[in-house]
Amino acid sequence: MEDFVLGGVPIGGLILGLVQMFKQSGLPSRWAAPVSVVMGIVAYVSWAAVKGATPEQWWLAVVMGITVGLAASGLYSGTRAVRGG
Repeated sequence: MEDFVLGGVPIGGLILGLVQMFKQSGLPSRWAAPVSVVMGIVAYVSWAAVKGATPEQWWLAVVMGITVGLAASGLYSGTRAVRGG
């Protein structure tokens, strides 16, 4: 399951970009974090399904999805706080 750890960085960037796109299309800001988490879970569970994951790996996929989704939403919030936006 090394793929999960290595894939986190590009998937996090993808989630960040998609959530920003959704926000520009009208998604309220308060929904950005939940949408990020759901997208992270969907991405990792989908990857686990493609890889033929074992039961232990399914839990890892869910936890990694939550982690990457929260990281993507935190990256946006942290950057905004530093920039004063």
